[in-house]
Formats: sequence, C-alpha cells, structure tokens
Amino acid sequence: MPRAIKRLPYGLRIVAAIFATSLVGTFLFYGSSHFMKNMAEQRGDLVSAGWTRFVAPTGEFTAMFPESPTESVEGANGVRAVTAAPSKGEGYTIMTIELPANPQETAGARLDRLAADFVARSNGTLVSQTQVSVGPATGRELRVDTPERSLRVRLFAMHDKVYQVLAIRPVGWPEDGRDGQFLKSFSFQGS
Repeated sequence: MPRAIKRLPYGLRIVAAIFATSLVGTFLFYGSSHFMKNMAEQRGDLVSAGWTRFVAPTGEFTAMFPESPTESVEGANGVRAVTAAPSKGEGYTIMTIELPANPQETAGARLDRLAADFVARSNGTLVSQTQVSVGPATGRELRVDTPERSLRVRLFAMHDKVYQVLAIRPVGWPEDGRDGQFLKSFSFQGS
C-alpha cells in the first residue's frame, strides 16, 4: 500500500478503497458496454450490407451469412449443414455433428485430433493454426491451402457436438474480409 494511503485514518482508507473499486468498475463497465455496442453495430452493418442472420432451428448457435443459406441433413450420422455459396468456388458453411464424448480425451486433445482430421481430409497443407474462443467454448482456427482452394475453418467441440465453421475460396482470390466477418459472426446462443 502506498505510504500516503497508509497515513490516512482507517475510515478514509476505506472510502479511498471504495472509490478506487468504483472507478475501476466504471471503466470495466464502460469498456465492456462499448465493446458490445461495437459488436452490435458491426452485426447491424452486415445486415445493412445484405448479410442474412441465421439462427439454428435448435437455437444453439447463430451466424451471419453473405446471402440466405440453405440447410441440409446428410448421412446416417446426422451431419447438419447450413451453406451459402455467393459465387463459383466461394462458400460459407456451418456443419454440426454429434459425436460421443470420450472421457479419457481432454478438450484440447479432441480439438487437436479434429484439426488433424480436417487437414488430412482436405488433402491440403496447414498454413496456420491459432486458438480461438466464442463465449464459453474454445476452439481452433486453421488456414489450409489445397491446390484448388484456400480454407479457413474454426472448430469447436462442446459436450457431444462438433461445430465446423468454414469459409472456402479459390486459390489466388484475395481475401476481402467476408471470410473473417463470417467466422467471427458465429456465436453460441447465450454467449
């Protein structure tokens, strides 16, 4: 404790501590409300730019797509896909699949396995991998290049479900920001 505060009477030290706590709380509140306002404005900008807000029928997640997506259920294991393809070779997809949790596998190990599986299935080369989070969920963002396309994917594993949020574009197409906007728009309801 600074000497100047130690010299104050006990009552004034309490008042100073309360003041400091309320000052910090005010800055935290202002910072978080400013962040939330910016996020809402950004989503509003996407809507005004022709983007479509999608809410999963189960209510578990939401995302913004550059055009109205279509939904499908594929295969016997119930892979659900929501896809928008604004132009040839370009696509935005969210896939969910139910996978039984393995109690011996940590969340990090499961994400590492899912990332390795994605790279292997794409027959591509891993360019980068970073950790990301959306609300309570942590995940992995991968950049993978194949001879024909560039892929950016975010993988999340929560409870008994895996979420794959994928942006695809032909190799050589410059990123125009839509991939990042799509990936960042994905959120779990309530987060």
